Amino acid sequence: MASSQKVDPIALERNGERLTFILRGSEEILASLPTNYDELLAARLKPILSEPGELRAEIDLGNLPAINSRQLGALLALQKVLRTRFAKVTVRGASDAVRQVFRITRAEKFFEMI
Repeated sequence: MASSQKVDPIALERNGERLTFILRGSEEILASLPTNYDELLAARLKPILSEPGELRAEIDLGNLPAINSRQLGALLALQKVLRTRFAKVTVRGASDAVRQVFRITRAEKFFEMI
C-alpha cells in the first residue's frame, strides 16, 4: 500500500544563529502545495523568527539539479515569510539550470544568489 503521508517541501536545519532551509526533491514533496502554504509555513517558523537576537538565513539548493514550479512556489512562500525578518535570503548551491529558472521567472530579485 502506498503511503499518503505528506512531506513538507522545505526542511530546516539550525546551527546557532544560522538557519538553513533545504528544498527537498520533487519526488519527496506534495503533489500540490496548499493555497495557504505561506500561512502554514509562517505558523511553523513563528517561534524561531520571533526570537530576539541575530539570525542569518540561507537556502541550500545544492541537492537539486533542476527545479519545478511546485518547488519554486515553496521557495517564494518561504521568501514571503522570511522577508519580515530578513531583507534578502542567500541561496547557495544553485545549479545552472536552477539559476536559469530564477532568471526567467525573475525570482532572483527576491534572493541573493551566491
